[in-house]
Amino acid sequence: MYSIMNNIQKGFTLIELMVVVVILGILAAVTVPIYQGYVKTAQNKVCLQEGITVIKKYIIWENHGKKEVPDPRSEVATRNYTINVTRPSKYKLTFPEGSGSCARGTVTVDRTQGISQYEGPGDK
Repeated sequence: MYSIMNNIQKGFTLIELMVVVVILGILAAVTVPIYQGYVKTAQNKVCLQEGITVIKKYIIWENHGKKEVPDPRSEVATRNYTINVTRPSKYKLTFPEGSGSCARGTVTVDRTQGISQYEGPGDK
């Protein structure tokens, strides 16, 4: 009886290891797309805030007689932003090609309705 108890192997069997690997694979398949969605949402929020900041600078510059406040178009010119004013209260900013995760995206701000939104190139 004593020799049988000394012969017991310690460790995991191949089946146990394969089950763990399969479970980890299933967890990864479920969590990776969710994580990517969180990253995309965070990038969109950053782009929206950057666009709103540039549009606010433009509005301030416009409202102060285009003299008293430094011209934000210098920043617009260096970053190649495009700002379209469709109505006196609606602004649309387009990010240039080399703007990282914001590239070719647009920020629309409607001051009368209080709406600000970002639309990336793949969001359409």
